[in-house]
Amino acid sequence: MNLVKIVFVIVGILSLSACCPKKNKTSSPSDQVVTIEKNSEMEMSEEGFQKASIVHFEEEKAPCNYLIEIEDTKLLLEPQKELDAEFKVAKSMVWIKYQPQRRMSTCPNSQPVGIIAIEKRN
Repeated sequence: MNLVKIVFVIVGILSLSACCPKKNKTSSPSDQVVTIEKNSEMEMSEEGFQKASIVHFEEEKAPCNYLIEIEDTKLLLEPQKELDAEFKVAKSMVWIKYQPQRRMSTCPNSQPVGIIAIEKRN
């Protein structure tokens, strides 16, 4: 009976020591931040978001004074609804998920879109 208890104790100690995380080389906090940003960028892309920035045209009247420019293609997007105040900052970086619309554009050289989701980006 004592032998069975000793075997259980040894097996328990071995299993606990095997599941403890191993310490690997130390990394600086800045390395971790870069990894997190890359992961979130990859996740956002996988979810259908695109990198974009807000463009402000002072001489234009609403709704053409704030447009969204896609980073990769430099395509100007005209949102169907007016942007929230938090996004009405020139050159602010955003993630955008949108759907092109089949209506006439009221702004020159832009594509009318319905915004599905928009988030600020660092």
